[in-house]
Amino acid sequence: MPNLKYTTPASSVKSNIVILSLITLLILKLLFSFSFHLEKMEYVSYFLDYIIILLTTLFIAFSVHRIKKRHIRTLLLCVFFMIYIGMQGMMYGNASSAIIYYSRFSVPILFMHCMYISYTGQYELYRKGMLLMIFLIFSLGFIGLFFMPLNFNHNEIKLPTYFSGLHKSSYIFSISLLLLLCMYRDLRTTSKYFFIPFIIFALYMLFVGWEIRTSILIVVAFFAYWFLFKQKNKIKTVLLPFLFALMFALLLLLHDSIAWNEISSGRINMWNLKLEMLMNADIMQAIFGRGFGSDHVEVSGWYGEKNSHNSFLQTVTEFGLIGLVLLLATIYSIYNEQASLLGKSAVFSYVFSGLVSNGVIYRLLPGYIFACLIVFLYVQEQHYSNKRKLIETK
Repeated sequence: MPNLKYTTPASSVKSNIVILSLITLLILKLLFSFSFHLEKMEYVSYFLDYIIILLTTLFIAFSVHRIKKRHIRTLLLCVFFMIYIGMQGMMYGNASSAIIYYSRFSVPILFMHCMYISYTGQYELYRKGMLLMIFLIFSLGFIGLFFMPLNFNHNEIKLPTYFSGLHKSSYIFSISLLLLLCMYRDLRTTSKYFFIPFIIFALYMLFVGWEIRTSILIVVAFFAYWFLFKQKNKIKTVLLPFLFALMFALLLLLHDSIAWNEISSGRINMWNLKLEMLMNADIMQAIFGRGFGSDHVEVSGWYGEKNSHNSFLQTVTEFGLIGLVLLLATIYSIYNEQASLLGKSAVFSYVFSGLVSNGVIYRLLPGYIFACLIVFLYVQEQHYSNKRKLIETK
């Protein structure tokens, strides 16, 4: 009979308090992240971030003995990444600004692992808490249509958003949609019917109301990866080379007839410029980068100074190869933590968003929602794995 460990009631109570505290803080963060620029309210949002950082750091520090080996690797890489950001920032005299910006990547990872550690079998608590969060996100999105100002993107009018920032809102919606779809099979029949209008609303806002391409690509990348790797090995060995060959042939055929820079909204020019900067960098710049803020440059076809619109180019430009390696190693470690194909698909979509734009990687609130998606898929896998073990022991 397998040696199944059960935690004491006291530890379960502490874990429940941590879970409920983190979900409550995130819900408050969502509520105070509205589009109206009210200075005092923005301070409330920052204050909530500091509480989350303090709570997650203290809980992880006092729960080291409960952290699994594969999670320790990710946490250590994340810590090394932020230490390096701070040290390199001191070299250029902007350590505080660099740490504040790049903590958008690290804080959701702390949040994620705090939720990992807290899991002692309370699947229903996680499920209900995240379902409440999804309900709130889509409800606030609907309320925002009536009370928030219109948005503008590429000189086009877009529908209002409750959450500040059109791109941020669309990323929150796309990840929340994935989270809802991943937990859909676990909903009761009445709840499934209840959430159908929310799914339709999210799809409408993503594809029609806001039309932010990266948000749409997050959903597409998730399901493309899931579908492709769900196939049997024999099918994959034929399908993968065929798809790559098809894409290569299409690129050759359409290369001269498509205005790639215009379609990419100036990204091609920006990426070419950044690659030139990297090629012309001296050895110190290549290894350590040019410093925080150096990624913002002017490029033809794009008004004003812009960053790379590629999280990985941005990182290597500002923090060199060391920063890029630490970033990639941390993300790869998160990918390896995933026991399910859905979890790996989620990490792939996360990476893909950073390849084509200023994706989820360096956006704090969407990062929290991504962390919730990863955590739910983790506890869902643990829940069904434990159920299978109990059935086998009978």
